[in-house]
Amino acid sequence: LALSLAYDLPEAMRSIGQGDLERWNVSFYEAIEAARQNLEQMGNVSFASLQSEAGDGVFISANSDNYDASRLILLDLVRKIPVRGEVIAMAPNRDTLIITGSEDAAGLQVMCQIAEDSFETHPGRCQLGEPERNRR
Repeated sequence: LALSLAYDLPEAMRSIGQGDLERWNVSFYEAIEAARQNLEQMGNVSFASLQSEAGDGVFISANSDNYDASRLILLDLVRKIPVRGEVIAMAPNRDTLIITGSEDAAGLQVMCQIAEDSFETHPGRCQLGEPERNRR
């Protein structure tokens, strides 16, 4: 997963590179923080809840506004989503953010299927493995 910056124009989005940041005298982290604040100010974040076979949840972004995947940087929002285990997120494209829990095997399968269905050019590339645990 890569995190990049874009400038949202009325009719298009333009990538922001290191040269832009240097001209603006802004660090990458400062620009990401500004982007996070912009996303928070947009409000109206919604997730559709899908139930897995085990009764646990899979949550998929329901905004479809080209910022769904970007909302992964809204950590306070992501951490409030009721999942079983650690939060597992997948963003197969900019209009799709899927979240489930590491202890929800059926939810992980549903997540993989949703992601696979959203791939336009590489079907069948989604494979499940053991989630890497954050050690604190």
